[in-house]
Formats: sequence, structure tokens, C-alpha cells
Amino acid sequence: MLTITRNRLLPTTMTGSYPKPHWHTLDLQGRPFKQAMGHTPFREQYLDAVAAVIAEQGAAGLDIVKDYTRSCEAVAGSQPADLSRISCPLLLIAGEDDKVGPPQISRSLAQSLPRARVTVLWASGHWLPIERPREVT
Repeated sequence: MLTITRNRLLPTTMTGSYPKPHWHTLDLQGRPFKQAMGHTPFREQYLDAVAAVIAEQGAAGLDIVKDYTRSCEAVAGSQPADLSRISCPLLLIAGEDDKVGPPQISRSLAQSLPRARVTVLWASGHWLPIERPREVT
């Protein structure tokens, strides 16, 4: 393990919303995320990227673990959105292996949105910006 990640608690569930650092050069190469994490160079670079994001967020005065917790609490107490008010085109992207937000959720949502289309990315889970950055961008 590289120095930056040694003895650090890494809340990796948060990284899906953040871009990779410019030096992060390894990708999944078509492998599921779990399998890629078994490859030492990928795992070390990924964990260092997570640590860098955490450090940047901390330097900005943010606590992503507490902020994420607050976000979950806010969602739990929220009211459903009025989908009839959404009139712009939407692209809903789902990972075919996503257990948190399976593709069927995106398909169901798209049925309520007249200008929505769904793209399902194969061999992908919940962290699409990390697992399939080219396709997401």
C-alpha cells in the first residue's frame, strides 16, 4: 500500500460523484470493479485517488462522510418530485450490474418522463463515473 492510503479509513462509496485525479491512468479494462480491485496496481492507484479526493474535500472544509449522512437523511424525509414539470431531454445511465439502482429503476422512471431515454452500460455496477468514465462523459 502506498503511503497516502496507509492507515486511512476510505469511504469509497463516495467516489462515484467525483472526477478522477489527472494522474489516475488505470481503468477497469472491461473487468467488473470487484475483479479490478484484485489487481494491485489498479487497487493502489484507485485508493490513492480516493485519498486525494478526501484530502481535497477536507482542505475545502468539507466532511464528506458527515455530508453524505446528511444527504441520506434529507432524501429519507423528502417528498417525491413532480415529474410532470420536467420537460427537458434526459439521459438516464444505469449499470447492468448495479444492485443499488438497478436498470429497471431507470426504465421505470423514463416511462414517466416523455423526453427521457435510458442507456444501460454492460459489465458495470453503481460507480459508473469510475467504472466506465469514457461512456459516462
